[in-house]
Amino acid sequence: MGQASHSEGREGPATTPPRYPLGAHLVDEGTAVLGETPWTGRLVHVFEDGSGSRLLSPTGFVWTAADHRLRPATADERAAYEAASARTDRQRDALAARIAGLGER
Repeated sequence: MGQASHSEGREGPATTPPRYPLGAHLVDEGTAVLGETPWTGRLVHVFEDGSGSRLLSPTGFVWTAADHRLRPATADERAAYEAASARTDRQRDALAARIAGLGER
């Protein structure tokens, strides 16, 4: 018997590279309901089986999106995401400072 070939599956299933790089700003059109603006998130995980991806909102919420409903964010959508993320960071830092100050009383 000869050596096993790659076609026998010993190396596992072939996977395709992610369509978008990790960290990419993407819009999930599946979240646009009743005229609402769809959610924009940063790509944090792609399922190897192609069943979907996980996106991170500017407030830290993570959700799973169907890959066929994703599209790259426009420049305006990326800017809005980054502005909301910066606001969240400032609010978190201010709250942490307030909490730290409570222990000094």
